[in-house]
Amino acid sequence: MKRVLLWILGIVIVLGVAGAVLLGRIDTQFVVKQIADATAKATGKPLIFTSAPSLSLLPPGVKFGQADWGEIKDGQGLAVSVKGGVVELELTPLFSGNLVVREVRLDNPVLEMREGKAVAAAPAQQNQAHEQTAQNQAPAATAPSDELPVELMRLVVRQGEVRYVDAQGTTLHIENLNLSVENLRRREEAGVQCDFAFDFKENAQKAVLAGNLALDAKLRYYAPHLTFRQISLTFTPLHGLLPKEAGPAQLICEGALNLQTRSLRLASARLTTPQARLTLGGEATLTPPAFKGNVSLEGSPRKLAALAGQKLKPVDNDILSFKSALEYAGDKLHLRQIVMQLDDIPVRGDLSLALDAPLAVSGGIQAGMINLDAYLPLPESGKAAASAPARADGKAGADKAPAAKAAQSLPSVNLRAALSGVRQGKLSVTNIAFILKGEKGRYAVTSLSGSLGSGGSIKGSAAADLPAKAYSLKATASGVNVGGLLDALGKGRPVDGVAALDADLNVQ
Repeated sequence: MKRVLLWILGIVIVLGVAGAVLLGRIDTQFVVKQIADATAKATGKPLIFTSAPSLSLLPPGVKFGQADWGEIKDGQGLAVSVKGGVVELELTPLFSGNLVVREVRLDNPVLEMREGKAVAAAPAQQNQAHEQTAQNQAPAATAPSDELPVELMRLVVRQGEVRYVDAQGTTLHIENLNLSVENLRRREEAGVQCDFAFDFKENAQKAVLAGNLALDAKLRYYAPHLTFRQISLTFTPLHGLLPKEAGPAQLICEGALNLQTRSLRLASARLTTPQARLTLGGEATLTPPAFKGNVSLEGSPRKLAALAGQKLKPVDNDILSFKSALEYAGDKLHLRQIVMQLDDIPVRGDLSLALDAPLAVSGGIQAGMINLDAYLPLPESGKAAASAPARADGKAGADKAPAAKAAQSLPSVNLRAALSGVRQGKLSVTNIAFILKGEKGRYAVTSLSGSLGSGGSIKGSAAADLPAKAYSLKATASGVNVGGLLDALGKGRPVDGVAALDADLNVQ
């Protein structure tokens, strides 16, 4: 037995020495030329190595230094470069005809893409292009296969960079890109980690959005399903559309995507920011886009208002809670069985939104008592109002055309509302009900009714024509306790009695 083992060990040593000698006699320049010719034939541009790569037998693979492909010419083109890297294969699967990549490592890869100005094609060329596109359209999609083009044990990208510039000067710059993929194999779970910093600018101006992005995920492909779990996507804004205070924002989700039916089962998706937490779950289709499930939101109204540049008065019960069944299809969004809490105000109802241009809103809302003292006046609103200069240049008429055009984009509304009441100071109106309808800046309030907290009732209607800046109010008040009303308005109680009032006001 010992002799057999010695023979086996000797054979292995001989094979190793023979392999090393064979690799040493391989003309690496010939291999480099073959690689360059193959890439040039496949892509139109050769892959160029600054120095010849070195080959290894155990494990089989190649180690290379600086490599370049493509070029940027006349301000456009695609170029890829890498300072060095390693590609290694698993030896055992090669004997059965399978290709399993043990490791791919790329050091400091740089991808640069620049688009030149588009040149309009002649009509004949356009027609030919359309015909060619129609001919190339694939037939009905076949069932996805479990087979992967390559099985990968480990992929590592270190300190990568991406630079993209389009014809309009819009730029995207990604730097410090680090990527790790582990165990990308058939029917097995793969781990993905990625982080980078990015800066997106429009027309080479101030950054539209800049920040840091980090991803950590577990993925598994079992045709036709791609399941994902423990996905954690963290975004930290630095400047641009989102201020630093908006982050870090973290998205955590789990679910499965059916690549054959293009349907998504979202078990849970939770977006958390310093101001709020949004949770979503349900079923979706990607073509056409549709979703049916549930949504909830919890957060701080004052922190959210501060994020938008507004300041609200502090209160003891700073709560925003929202839950609803959500359905989206064909640019129609339905929020049903809404249960909401804003500070001390409970809200119930149903809403439907047509997301076309302009937006259309319909439904019904019931709300509790609203105490305006908690919100009005806004802090420092007087200073802001004082700093706004009054228009006395006689150019008010010049704004009518832009105002009329802007009114075309205002939403259409069809809402029924019922409020327990509205209170400010001692003045209160309870049991308020009304219907709000209108479109394109012309709105009407009908079936308006309510009760004065000091005694009496109100019925009426109102209208607003925003483009024309015209407003009207018709109201009837009966059984009004005059003394109680004046006291609620802070005028004392100089008189007592009961009165009725009919009002017809028009303002232009």
